Amino acid sequence: MSDILIDAFERIEERNMGTTPPGVTTGFYGLNAINGGFKPGKLIAIAGRPAMGKSSFLGNLAFNISWLESIPTVIFSLEMGKEEWGDRFLSTDVSIESSYLQNGSISKSQWEPLAKSISKLSELPIYIDDSPVLTVNSIRSKVKQLIVKHNRIGMVGIDYLQLMEGTDSDNYNLAFQIGKITRGLKQLARECNTTVVILSQLNRGVEGRNNKRPMMSDCAARSN
Repeated sequence: MSDILIDAFERIEERNMGTTPPGVTTGFYGLNAINGGFKPGKLIAIAGRPAMGKSSFLGNLAFNISWLESIPTVIFSLEMGKEEWGDRFLSTDVSIESSYLQNGSISKSQWEPLAKSISKLSELPIYIDDSPVLTVNSIRSKVKQLIVKHNRIGMVGIDYLQLMEGTDSDNYNLAFQIGKITRGLKQLARECNTTVVILSQLNRGVEGRNNKRPMMSDCAARSN
């Protein structure tokens, strides 16, 4: 205990003097103010109903970390293919609706900024893995390969929890399986010294209440 408390005192002193290095910036000032940026070893869940912008937010986090900090990020996408992610990143950077990119409705004035955006985004250390089947062990293996290549990963994003291998059992076992997966991801965050951000769909219970503000229990079951 004495060693732990001595370390605690030193950390408090460093924070007081402003010498503690901040966490990895998220690019969202309000979020940084709350958590001091993404810290290694943390597991963060972002939950919401379908079509509420969870994937877009995750993409923005990856872009901000890689652009502002020049630190590699990786997104494991079980819902969208890498082609759709490419359209999303371009759409955000050049402010063109992704639907226009998908159907080729690009005006003459938009081609030049689109080309510049492709050149800019191509330099960012963002990795997209759209493997159709993912387990905690397969994610761990791929993250470690990236760490060997880059020495550090700023964020591991997973889109999304209920599509991971092992969450297709009945409701009786679902909570157990989700608990097992999240424990594995927390261990991954600590083992690889990074932040793991996992998206999760809220169940429909939130829609039946007058107060739509989500509660922790809304994350417990699969969303239909």
